[in-house]
Amino acid sequence: MHELDLSIVIPIDLHRRSWDIYKRIRTFVQAFKNSSIQIIFGCNSQPKFWVNRVKNLIKSNSNIYLSLVDAEASSLSKLRNTALRSVKTKYVLFLDIDIYPDLQTIHN
Repeated sequence: MHELDLSIVIPIDLHRRSWDIYKRIRTFVQAFKNSSIQIIFGCNSQPKFWVNRVKNLIKSNSNIYLSLVDAEASSLSKLRNTALRSVKTKYVLFLDIDIYPDLQTIHN
């Protein structure tokens, strides 16, 4: 597969369904760990417990980032827009955390 100059922006709210969202983030990490595609999660800085778990999960992946909003609660659109400001690639794909990341489809 060829290299894509692509970022995937995903807003996440860890206040609701924290364990489920964490497992989905883990799926993204596994799918994109050796990829040139940048993954940027837009996230509230709270709850600290879950934010720290996500930071731990992604820390060894240079292409996966957490873009934090310094607020206890925020809308998904604000989280998405915050993550969008971190994009440095030519192309951007917006996904929800509930969408399974199929690399083959993305490359096509």
